[in-house]
Amino acid sequence: MIPFGDPSWYQHWRSPYYNDSHKRFRAVMREFVEKEIIPFCFDWDENKVYPKGVVKKLGDLNLLAAAVSPKIPVRLPYRVNLE
Repeated sequence: MIPFGDPSWYQHWRSPYYNDSHKRFRAVMREFVEKEIIPFCFDWDENKVYPKGVVKKLGDLNLLAAAVSPKIPVRLPYRVNLE
């Protein structure tokens, strides 16, 4: 194992920075991704479009900031379906 190469909980190390709020966040994010993204990601990738509702659901769960990028590309590879 490489120190700090994997998350500390995989290596059973204790960290003063990783706590229960991180575990809760990870569980909520994993549930959202498995339910709302994974079943549809192939179609979204093929069509180069994803539904607006996914962004709204992320916002409703207060997870939208996790999807915001500090660098916005000039031309976005995906478009949002506003229907």
